[in-house]
Amino acid sequence: MDATNEKIGSIDDLQYNKNVLCFLRSKLDDFAIDCFKMVARQHNHNGLIKSKMIEDYSSKRYIYEKAFNFLEAQGFIEIKELGNMKPYFITTRGRQLVDLILNEKNQHEN
Repeated sequence: MDATNEKIGSIDDLQYNKNVLCFLRSKLDDFAIDCFKMVARQHNHNGLIKSKMIEDYSSKRYIYEKAFNFLEAQGFIEIKELGNMKPYFITTRGRQLVDLILNEKNQHEN
C-alpha cells in the first residue's frame, strides 16, 4: 500500500467529535434525514440506487439530488461503484449519525 492509499484509508475512517456531529445534524432538514434513512436501510443490501429504489425519484429529482449531495458532502454517505451501478452506502460518519438519530428518537419518546 502506498502513502496515498494509506492517507485515503485514514480519511475514510475519520469520525466526528460530538460537537461537530451535532452541528452537521442541525443543518439537515427532515427530507435529508429521510433520504439518509433510506440509504441506511439499504446499506447491507447492495446499497441504495436512487433511480431504482425511490418511487418518485424522477418527478422530484432536484430535491433528492440536493439532499444526497448534501449528505455526501458532509461525509455521511458515499458512492461505491458496483459494476455499472453506483449505489450509496453509509460511511463511518454515517454510522455516527445513525446513533445520534436513534438517541434523538429515544429522547423524544421519553
